[in-house]
Amino acid sequence: MRNDSDRFLEELIHLKKLIFALGRIVDQHAEVFATFLRPDFALISGDEVASYFRDLENRFHRLLDRCDSLREAVRGAFDIYVSHVSHRTNHVMKILTVVSTMLLPAAIILSFFGTSFEGLPLYSETAFWVMVASIALVIILALLMFRRWGWL
Repeated sequence: MRNDSDRFLEELIHLKKLIFALGRIVDQHAEVFATFLRPDFALISGDEVASYFRDLENRFHRLLDRCDSLREAVRGAFDIYVSHVSHRTNHVMKILTVVSTMLLPAAIILSFFGTSFEGLPLYSETAFWVMVASIALVIILALLMFRRWGWL
């Protein structure tokens, strides 16, 4: 969970390809073992040889089961990796949303005070401090709302 680098993803994809290739090879041999155990197969006629092939078939099926469990483990690791990266992306998006929410009201207030209407009492020292206070108040209220909602 701590390693979310591109190298880890490359290794995981390589391992996934390797496991799936091994599974395909093992699946291809299933037909061969099934042929050996058929009663009409001419090369195996005695019960003593057939028991060896049954033992070999049992081992083969255990290998198939292990390949399946390895496939599932690799899929699970890949899903965990993707989930972790998605969680980090969601966290970054939440931070960007909070920052943009803080800057939008400030931009609106600044654009209002930045308009050029001659004769309005907006171009005084008092109006400047009202503008700064209103920006700070809007940002503080938004931060309090985000904290109340559990975003911060």
